[in-house]
Amino acid sequence: MTAKKYVFNPSPIRVKQGTRVRLRFTALDKDHGFKVNPYADGADAGSPPGLVFAPHDDCVTLVKGNPTEVEFVAQATGTYSFKCCNFCGLGHGGMKGQIIVEPAG
Repeated sequence: MTAKKYVFNPSPIRVKQGTRVRLRFTALDKDHGFKVNPYADGADAGSPPGLVFAPHDDCVTLVKGNPTEVEFVAQATGTYSFKCCNFCGLGHGGMKGQIIVEPAG
């Protein structure tokens, strides 16, 4: 994946339920960040997280030119929103994307 001036590419990202996913990011123009909600959009309060991460920072810094990996298991179907969490300019608030976990099989 790439991150540059207010865009993550590709987005959305489609994965199958039950798979271990490794996203490899490269920031192309400046430092950015990656923060994903581990709960599906609209999930019931108290439900378990649908994306399960190895321990990592809440905001993963994406340093320009340095590939950075984020790994998780996609346990539950749904749409999971992510955003840039390192202020990167005037369009920062619109730098968002989605991970869509589809049923296995």
